[in-house]
Amino acid sequence: MPTTDLQDNLARQHLYSFMLTCHRTDRSDIFGGLAVPAAHHEEIIRALCGEGHTLIVAPRGSAKTTLVQGFIEWTLGRASLSGDKHWAQRQRILYLSHAAHRAYSVSLAIMQTIEGQALYHNVFPKVKPSPKKWAETEWRLKGNEGTPHANFMAAGIDSPPLGGRFDLIVLD
Repeated sequence: MPTTDLQDNLARQHLYSFMLTCHRTDRSDIFGGLAVPAAHHEEIIRALCGEGHTLIVAPRGSAKTTLVQGFIEWTLGRASLSGDKHWAQRQRILYLSHAAHRAYSVSLAIMQTIEGQALYHNVFPKVKPSPKKWAETEWRLKGNEGTPHANFMAAGIDSPPLGGRFDLIVLD
């Protein structure tokens, strides 16, 4: 279903609106797969959008990973709106999980949103995959070719990447 200009603008400005408009979950049995934030998610969203370091402690199944995944998609999209012609070179994210395969699954989900989610492209049309590097372990966005640092790197905690420079580090 196409979105309106108002929905697109709200999704650009607010993570909560972005989750409703663009992010999808793997649970089609709940809200048809729409990422409808619950009341307790609002506190997590406020923490993610705040300044400084953030630690989110919540029980299993409370949508921490889903919200962080949406936050990463939204953050990359918002950078593309900055007016900086080198925005894609300035976004570097490390996603660490207890096991590499878990980090890779989150990376793949973000890649799928960037690659083929029409609603995401309506909201953030400049965010596109780089043809040079697009793998679940490490990927780049179009405009970040030829630089030493990928936009996103996924790894397990037992195999930390060395030498990378990151603007955002997520430990899940």
